[in-house]
Amino acid sequence: VLAAVNKTQEGHPFKQFLDIDVTLPADKVAEITDALFNKLNSILAKLKSVLLVENVLESIKFAVAMYALTYIGALMNGLTIVTLVWVGYFSLPRVYRDNQKQIDEAINPLKSKLDDLQAKLQSALPASIVGKKEE
Repeated sequence: VLAAVNKTQEGHPFKQFLDIDVTLPADKVAEITDALFNKLNSILAKLKSVLLVENVLESIKFAVAMYALTYIGALMNGLTIVTLVWVGYFSLPRVYRDNQKQIDEAINPLKSKLDDLQAKLQSALPASIVGKKEE
């Protein structure tokens, strides 16, 4: 650093970093932004569908989840929730990979019961409320 400040002949200490090309290729930037906006548009469409009650069951699930989050928020600080999510994000995939067979055996009956319940609810509600198009 002193060589750069004193303008000595020893050379610039960061010459190797100054020679690196840091420009972004336009095609890669366009590809990444297209993927980002496609994902953003799908999220916004789903959010619109849930908030404007296009599908009653999805909106009810969203409302129940938001109601449950109020209790979770009342029990814990926001930073505690962020820490738990951070730890879970990195540890749960490993736990699932190590115990995949046992977890799948426990989850499959619950998933089938939930699918049956959702099918019963959708068949009980009129098509205009559920959001299905009548053919």
